[in-house]
Amino acid sequence: MSTPRVTIYDVAKSAGVSSASVSRAINNDPRISAGTVAKIRAAMRHVGYVPRPAKHRQSSRKTPPPRPTYWHIAVLTTARSWLMQRPVYGNVLHGLDERLHELQYNLVLRHVPEASPAGFLPERVDGAILFNAPDDPKLLKAMRKLACVHVMGLPDDTGLFDHVTYNNRSIGRLAAQHLLDAGRRELACIGMEVQQARDGVNGERLAVFEKTVTQAGAKCTCLDGHGLLVKTETTQWIDPVPLREVVERLAAQDPRPTGIFVVSDELLVPLYPLLREVGMEPGRDVDVVGCNNEQTFLNAVHPCPATVDIHSEKVGLRAAEQVVWRLSNPEEPRVTIMIEPTLVLERNEFHIKSR
Repeated sequence: MSTPRVTIYDVAKSAGVSSASVSRAINNDPRISAGTVAKIRAAMRHVGYVPRPAKHRQSSRKTPPPRPTYWHIAVLTTARSWLMQRPVYGNVLHGLDERLHELQYNLVLRHVPEASPAGFLPERVDGAILFNAPDDPKLLKAMRKLACVHVMGLPDDTGLFDHVTYNNRSIGRLAAQHLLDAGRRELACIGMEVQQARDGVNGERLAVFEKTVTQAGAKCTCLDGHGLLVKTETTQWIDPVPLREVVERLAAQDPRPTGIFVVSDELLVPLYPLLREVGMEPGRDVDVVGCNNEQTFLNAVHPCPATVDIHSEKVGLRAAEQVVWRLSNPEEPRVTIMIEPTLVLERNEFHIKSR
């Protein structure tokens, strides 16, 4: 006995809407709200309904299989394209794109300028992801009309949008605990602060590392790394001159540090040869811990150090799921979702509980 064909009436019954609303959603009618569209799409997946193609004239050709209907999620960012190609950010975009595609949404990446960004919002989008987007009042006002999720960075305390990120405070604890467990008692940490401050992402990593080390009764030399990171319109790099000064300062200590935490794997490539110049051989005289698990940088140094994986791709996957969920639940309270980092040691992943 053949299985009855699923129709839009089955979808309408499952979604609790009219068949006309289902038809409008399938045909991308702008008169239907994004929340209702999301509810209908969920019902379509639940009952196994696939939209039929438009009617064709009789032809000897085979009718092509029906194509799924896609909706659109905009990713808004002020980051330059070259920066978005960095592994940690590229992984976020890959996670977003992969999960949105599975949920039948297209990702629309839009670079917005720091000045007057509100006019750069695509016209036909169902939701948005704020990825390093500016805190412009007009842009935020426009975002309030959409299902919107902030991704990456420190938790947003404004309560305007959902936020999916990693637990930044766990990074410093994981790195410190790993070095302490290895018997290292003379430790150092190196940051990459654009300004001399401890209120940013890297600053918080340094502060938690230093606190964990000192609470364990060990010694910690914490260097903000002001001036190490040079940014232009087209690229960024680590300035070797101030980094050399940092290394020489560490080498002048008595006793020298036997463990170093750097806030980004990007620092590892220029750091290793400078450590060797002052007689501090990585893996022998000093253990190094990086952060972000960026294989491009880790593969360029030997021996490969431990690193803290913030699971940036998983952050992207979870942000995609959250924005789709928000479309169907616009009135629910805003939430912050934090992915827990793990320590990667010898290319094997070990979860270390935060302390």
